[in-house]
Formats: sequence, structure tokens, C-alpha cells
Amino acid sequence: MEAKITVSAKLGNYEIDCTVLIGSDESIKEQIYEELKEQYPEIKNDENVGVDEIIWEVIDWEELSDYPNLQDNDLLEEIADYNGCNDLDILNSAVECDIKISNVDDSYSGSCHTNAEFAEDMAEETCTIPKEWPFYYIDWERAANDLMMDYSEANGHYFRNF
Repeated sequence: MEAKITVSAKLGNYEIDCTVLIGSDESIKEQIYEELKEQYPEIKNDENVGVDEIIWEVIDWEELSDYPNLQDNDLLEEIADYNGCNDLDILNSAVECDIKISNVDDSYSGSCHTNAEFAEDMAEETCTIPKEWPFYYIDWERAANDLMMDYSEANGHYFRNF
């Protein structure tokens, strides 16, 4: 995933603001250390500082500013380690629906504008309903109400509840 954050970091007497890829705490510290070495070449010779001593905090979420559910460092680490879906819209919606990141690929069921449209799409995918009468007379709102007992929706993205 190429989502980036801007961090403010301190290592001993050295300070820096830099942009890094989202990742585990360890990988973020490694990226910061590389930036610090570039800005302060003398760090290479300073035996009093090391990667483990880096203290950092997020100061800007870059791409993530539009995704309020993805602004937790532990969650970002989980997303960085996840090898599945990397669509930030879907991941943000999954978190809003209380879907674990590790379950997104299994539970994601697509996107639609309304629950009724989702119910109709699900019927088309799972049943052999003809595109003619009586298909046009099905109450899709009512069908959607029943179907949504097993699904969650956020921002037009649907997830099967496990």
C-alpha cells in the first residue's frame, strides 16, 4: 500500500519532519532513520543514538485525511501488514462496520447506492431470477430489510457479517 503519513521525529538532539510509507513501528523508524542520516550525516558516527531511540508522532495523514476510521497507529500497522484489499475507501468502510481488517476480503460483498439495489444485485448473482415478470414486482426494499440482517453497510460498501 502506498499510503503515506508525515511524521515529526526526534532522535537525541536531532529532529526532523518527513513523509514515510505507512508500516509497522519498526519500518517507520527505519524510514525516519534514513531521512535523519540524509539530513544529519554526522548521525552515522554518533554512538549515542540508534533506530530504537527514535520517538515519532503523526502530524499529517496525507492520503488518509479523508478516512477518519484509519487514523489509529495500531490499525495502520495492521493495514500495512495486511496482504489483501488495499482500497482505502473499502478499508475505511470496513472499520466503520466493525469488520476486522483480516476479514475484509472474505466479507466484502461489493458496493451499491441503496440497500434495495444491493438486494437486487445479490438476487441476480445467487438466484436464477428472470429479468421479466414477476421479477419487476419484487419489493426490493422489504427484501433488503431481511438481507441486511446478515450484512453491514458504510459509504455504499457492503460486508457480510460473520
